[in-house]
Amino acid sequence: MCLDNEIGSPKIIVFGENHHNTLGLIRSLGEIGLFSYLVLVNSNGLYPFVAKSRYIKKVWIVDNVHDGLGVILSAFNEEECKPLIFPTYDSEVKILGVNFEKMKDKFILPAIIDRKWTLEECLNKEFMRTLAQSIGLNTPQSWVVDCSEEVNLPQELIYPCVVKAIDSSSSPKNYTIHQSERSLLESINELSKYCDIVQIQEFIFKKTEVILLGWSDGKGTTVIPCLMDKIREYPRYFGTTGLGRVTKNIEEYIQVDKVYEYINRMGYSGLFSVEFLLSDREAYFLEINLRNDGNGYLPTYGGVNLPYQWYLAMTDNQLILSSLPKYINHDFIMMREFSDIMIPIKYGYSYFKWFKDYLHVDCFLYWNKKDKMPYFYYLFNKIFRCITRILK
Repeated sequence: MCLDNEIGSPKIIVFGENHHNTLGLIRSLGEIGLFSYLVLVNSNGLYPFVAKSRYIKKVWIVDNVHDGLGVILSAFNEEECKPLIFPTYDSEVKILGVNFEKMKDKFILPAIIDRKWTLEECLNKEFMRTLAQSIGLNTPQSWVVDCSEEVNLPQELIYPCVVKAIDSSSSPKNYTIHQSERSLLESINELSKYCDIVQIQEFIFKKTEVILLGWSDGKGTTVIPCLMDKIREYPRYFGTTGLGRVTKNIEEYIQVDKVYEYINRMGYSGLFSVEFLLSDREAYFLEINLRNDGNGYLPTYGGVNLPYQWYLAMTDNQLILSSLPKYINHDFIMMREFSDIMIPIKYGYSYFKWFKDYLHVDCFLYWNKKDKMPYFYYLFNKIFRCITRILK
């Protein structure tokens, strides 16, 4: 492995969307002194606020993942040291997986190490569910339906239920609870514009939802320093976390040894997050994200820098890696502030109570006193777009 005394060698490429997923990863690496080359897919119509981070060496802004891959292959094709690629969205993970064979000799990227399945197969939600089930994890009852032709729903289908594209990289994540066949068929018809196969799952009435965050080298070493317990989310039921509690006491929620077994059996190398629903009686495996999670900065705040640790593992720097902590050093409260403010706006939650909650937050996903500009650009863009809508 190519290493020298200059921190930041080999080069680090962050490949992702204009979103706090990408920003949190850049900040985690930057805070340890590893500045990134950013290939930013600006598909959400927002001003590219992520590109304003102080931890970026150079940025390319592209319209889609195919153009982004082209930038990577042309700009980093002749490096003496293999660059590391960190994807932050499912579409970026998928295109790297599809092109893995032609990239593996020139780049270090997330991969399935010495296993019979591909990274693309591991992105399949039914593959995730059956693998989880095979090692003893509970999963919601599920059905796979072909929607490329006339849809025939299974007779044993249970309502209420939800429907998802079998591959989350190919469609929007606008989930709805369906109480009837008519409603379900309408959603399947909409999803058929993006995919040919969908997964229908029974709807679990949850007590809470938790997300485990970690990294693995694909060879038996897996680190899971904490989980994030959702206190509230926006939109309700299927939204991203607004307010959450981050804790290292994982066993209070989940049989974490089963999660280690899942990752190791898969043979995955890279950053990941695993989502579970907790009802009154059971914990249900939902899915695994084979990339940096939107909450991926939280372990960094708690003292465990996941991207840096995977970087060390991939560059064979075991001496430093072995000295680093494997669990966060304290529990804390997090907030994704631009989502959570929608709770009082949309659902009537008291603004006074929300502000009290805000004052007790330890870690925000947008605001960061060490890296302020992305926050202000995001805020000003939101304000500008609101004013523009009002004036129309």
